[in-house]
Amino acid sequence: VFFTPEGKGWGLRTFDALPRGAFVCEYVGEILTNTELYNRNSQCSGDEKHHYPVLLDADWGSEGILKDEEALCLDATHYGNVA
Repeated sequence: VFFTPEGKGWGLRTFDALPRGAFVCEYVGEILTNTELYNRNSQCSGDEKHHYPVLLDADWGSEGILKDEEALCLDATHYGNVA
């Protein structure tokens, strides 16, 4: 997951080459901070559906540590699609 250099939004890279125009899938949701996601999930009761957030600012391979109020994730709980 990366932020596009042209500032158009978030993107994904694959390990395998894909044919031009191939549909992969889209994952739709709200962009939240990790703190917002934690607060939202802590208000849910045990019988509500599962949550599968995608970390956007994982900062993998870096020595730096992102604060939860700075790190972003994509939460499809309220605005998700069929993916």
